[in-house]
Amino acid sequence: MIIKINDSELEISNNSEVYLGSKKTGQIFKDWNELDETSKKKLCELQAKAQALVNQSMEILIGADVA
Repeated sequence: MIIKINDSELEISNNSEVYLGSKKTGQIFKDWNELDETSKKKLCELQAKAQALVNQSMEILIGADVA
Protein backbone atom coordinates (compact mmCIF):
# COMPACT_ATOMS: atom_id res chain seq x y z
CA MET A 1 0.00 0.00 0.00
CA ILE A 2 1.25 3.46 -0.87
CA ILE A 3 -0.35 6.69 0.33
CA LYS A 4 0.90 10.04 -0.94
CA ILE A 5 -0.45 13.32 0.38
CA ASN A 6 1.13 16.68 -0.38
CA ASP A 7 4.69 16.37 0.94
CA SER A 8 4.33 13.01 2.70
CA GLU A 9 4.40 9.38 1.67
CA LEU A 10 3.65 6.15 3.53
CA GLU A 11 4.42 2.75 2.07
CA ILE A 12 3.57 -0.50 3.82
CA SER A 13 4.70 -3.76 2.28
CA ASN A 14 2.91 -6.53 4.14
CA ASN A 15 5.21 -8.49 6.40
CA SER A 16 8.22 -6.76 4.88
CA GLU A 17 8.98 -3.07 5.27
CA VAL A 18 7.40 0.21 6.27
CA TYR A 19 8.58 3.52 4.83
CA LEU A 20 7.55 7.02 5.87
CA GLY A 21 8.92 10.06 4.13
CA SER A 22 8.10 13.70 4.72
CA LYS A 23 9.76 17.08 4.97
CA LYS A 24 9.03 17.06 8.72
CA THR A 25 10.38 13.57 9.57
CA GLY A 26 12.79 12.89 6.76
CA GLN A 27 12.91 9.25 5.69
CA ILE A 28 12.08 6.48 8.13
CA PHE A 29 12.52 2.82 7.21
CA LYS A 30 11.31 0.03 9.51
CA ASP A 31 11.41 -3.71 9.09
CA TRP A 32 7.98 -5.22 9.74
CA ASN A 33 9.44 -7.93 11.97
CA GLU A 34 11.07 -5.34 14.24
CA LEU A 35 7.75 -3.61 15.00
CA ASP A 36 5.83 -4.45 18.16
CA GLU A 37 2.39 -6.04 17.89
CA THR A 38 0.58 -2.80 18.74
CA SER A 39 2.31 -0.96 15.89
CA LYS A 40 1.57 -3.80 13.46
CA LYS A 41 -2.10 -3.77 14.47
CA LYS A 42 -2.35 0.00 14.01
CA LEU A 43 -0.69 -0.16 10.59
CA CYS A 44 -3.11 -2.91 9.53
CA GLU A 45 -5.99 -0.70 10.65
CA LEU A 46 -4.57 2.14 8.53
CA GLN A 47 -4.46 -0.19 5.52
CA ALA A 48 -8.13 -1.06 6.03
CA LYS A 49 -9.03 2.64 6.25
CA ALA A 50 -7.03 3.35 3.09
CA GLN A 51 -8.91 0.59 1.27
CA ALA A 52 -12.22 2.10 2.37
CA LEU A 53 -11.13 5.52 1.06
CA VAL A 54 -10.14 4.03 -2.29
CA ASN A 55 -13.53 2.29 -2.51
CA GLN A 56 -15.33 5.56 -1.70
CA SER A 57 -13.28 7.36 -4.35
CA MET A 58 -14.24 4.75 -6.92
CA GLU A 59 -17.90 5.19 -6.03
CA ILE A 60 -17.58 8.95 -6.49
CA LEU A 61 -15.60 8.80 -9.72
CA ILE A 62 -17.28 5.95 -11.54
CA GLY A 63 -20.60 5.84 -9.75
CA ALA A 64 -20.36 2.17 -8.90
CA ASP A 65 -20.85 0.45 -5.57
CA VAL A 66 -17.57 -1.42 -5.09
CA ALA A 67 -17.83 -2.20 -1.39
